[in-house]
Amino acid sequence: PIIFQEGPPKYFIKLLVHLEDYIKEAVESKKKMSATNTRSLNRLKLQIKKFNKSYENEISKCREKPEEYASEVSAESSSSAESESESESESINESQSSSESGESSESESESDQSKKKVKKVSGGLDELSSDEWPTDSSSDESDESSEDEIVQAGTNLKGRAFWLKTNVVDESKLKKERRMAAKQEESLKKSKKEKGDPELKERMLASARLGLKLDAKMTPAMLDRKLHEVLQSRGRKSADPREILRQLGALAYISRKFGPAKEIPILMQTIAAMFDTLRNIDDFMDTTMWKNCHSKLTRVVGSLNECPDLRLESMSANDLADLQANVPLKDDEEGGGTFKIQTNGTVKAVGNLSTFVHLLDEEYTKSLQRINPHTAEYIHRLKDESSIVSLAQQIQKYFIRASDFDSAAKVALLQVEHLYYKHDSIANAVHKSQTFTAAFGALNMLHPASIGVELAKIKGMGYSKVHPASMLGSPSINIVKVDYGDQISNLCKFLYKHGSDRAKTRAMLCQITHHALHDRFDSARNLLLMSHLQDNISMADVETQILYNRMIVTVGLCAFRKGLIAEAHDCLKDVCSSRIKELLAQGIQTSRYQEKN
Repeated sequence: PIIFQEGPPKYFIKLLVHLEDYIKEAVESKKKMSATNTRSLNRLKLQIKKFNKSYENEISKCREKPEEYASEVSAESSSSAESESESESESINESQSSSESGESSESESESDQSKKKVKKVSGGLDELSSDEWPTDSSSDESDESSEDEIVQAGTNLKGRAFWLKTNVVDESKLKKERRMAAKQEESLKKSKKEKGDPELKERMLASARLGLKLDAKMTPAMLDRKLHEVLQSRGRKSADPREILRQLGALAYISRKFGPAKEIPILMQTIAAMFDTLRNIDDFMDTTMWKNCHSKLTRVVGSLNECPDLRLESMSANDLADLQANVPLKDDEEGGGTFKIQTNGTVKAVGNLSTFVHLLDEEYTKSLQRINPHTAEYIHRLKDESSIVSLAQQIQKYFIRASDFDSAAKVALLQVEHLYYKHDSIANAVHKSQTFTAAFGALNMLHPASIGVELAKIKGMGYSKVHPASMLGSPSINIVKVDYGDQISNLCKFLYKHGSDRAKTRAMLCQITHHALHDRFDSARNLLLMSHLQDNISMADVETQILYNRMIVTVGLCAFRKGLIAEAHDCLKDVCSSRIKELLAQGIQTSRYQEKN
């Protein structure tokens, strides 16, 4: 190199000398600076001192004879100025000559450019000749032409529409999507010709509908990569939440062959995505999505019950960040795509079963609040309450098996709050109707002949003369009555042992209310007096205070039905005031002369 042969340039040495002197003056000036600036200045001083060690001889020569270095710098600056002036004069002359000839040749050049066509490059860069290399002028011309097209397209718009951003359709992406759809159709046709697993065809049909690249020979690593792609698109503005739900549902269906350890995390991601579709606080989950979410949760709990040694653990914030950032390994990095179904150990997933079942209960309550109670839709919606209770029972069994008694107590309280206010006669009738519907379907959907009189007992009647459904008679089912009093008592005992203070208080209030509802006044009064709830109820939250007021009213009505007028008066005298609706959370009481807000 030139630096090793002739040495460093003199203007560079002169610059190092000036920089060293400037920093020395800054250090010796002792100006008041902050601690950060002082440390930065000292660090810069050390760095320059370390860098100048390699040029110590040149720097010492520059300090001894500064005239030689100054003359060279001035000579170089004068020569550069002369060259710049010459180049400017040449450019002016060229521009004048080109302006004279440019006017005559402008129309010809435009016509030639319109006739030219862009050559398509078939080979690589090595196969191109020198004439075919793209130049800067051609790229500039293409940029100018594209800008002219944009301006011409925008001249037709006026006012606010001229400045709004328009959605430009990328034709290359559309072509790629069409090619992928064609490949998927070809693979579907091949799979139909071959004799294979019918579930495999269903998976391929689902992948074709959803636009996912789901292969027949999918491995766990491929499934993880597909899940990672879907999760990366989740939460973006351009992503459709419904489409993400469909893709997660397809992945959950395919993951069944890999065992519960792969299926459960995808199901939990799907459930979390369902709750994320609710943007506003006033929105509630529609019935179809609610039932779909309930079936997903039931599937998760069923898989955990089938594998007693399998445990579900919630992901922490660090685990979620790693899941979003890390790309899953390929098959060759995991061992050739071989897998073994995991039936024990711990599986990490998003969310918690207790949280999800409580959210599901909240959405059910919000839907009942929004639906008109005088319609048939409200009656049909009430039938879904038993499905929440049965799901909570299964989740409680899992938590007890996993020795997670805190979560089990929360789910047990949810069951108590759905059972305590029903009389046994009503609860058994509802249980009978739901069991019949689960076995035979809705009553109005049965064949009319099956509801009629049994004709098998009449002589001469057979299948040739009457409908076969009438020969079997009306459908019936044997139902074992459930003692809801014992069920609530067992749940409350579990809560008294493992629940929090709030859970114990609410369980006690629910049990007292259930006793009073069935006219067991002595049991309800004894529980109330032994618990001393009336002493500390003012320190509880608003919902618990409302539940306490309702319990007091129920106990007072129970005493009235039993003929205990004095006890009924003692119970109802504090609640029966001008604010009775507010105390029972049944509305706002407005007096005759009070102004309405």
